[in-house]
Amino acid sequence: MRDNIRCLTLVLVPLAAFLAIFHSISQPSSIAAIPVVSDLDWDVSVMSYHSWDFEIHGRVQGVFFRKYTEKKANELKILGWVQNNADGTVSGQAYAQDSAALSQFQSWLSHQGSPKSTIKKALFSNEQQSASCPFTSFSIRK
Repeated sequence: MRDNIRCLTLVLVPLAAFLAIFHSISQPSSIAAIPVVSDLDWDVSVMSYHSWDFEIHGRVQGVFFRKYTEKKANELKILGWVQNNADGTVSGQAYAQDSAALSQFQSWLSHQGSPKSTIKKALFSNEQQSASCPFTSFSIRK
């Protein structure tokens, strides 16, 4: 009988230890302590670009408006382009990771421009947020 008890003890003690460990692992409170990373946990705004198209009306051609726009965009780390249009307006696209810089650029385009320009109207459209930017710099298109 002693041999049977010893044999049973050799089986039951490790089994009891295993069950105790398994039970503690399977409890929701233990699992909750493990950090779970999902797409929802990422701050998408850090990895994305804010952008919009612009069209500026007024005396904006022949007054170095594009050159000053490029200079201001580079100061603010804005990517995109600017061009003269046949109707006398200037248009372009602006991309930035920093939305505050983009707001500053919008204000500059609306109210300041180049020293000899006269801005009558500034239109901004197609505002969006995207994960990437198709530009690596800000350029003047001819």
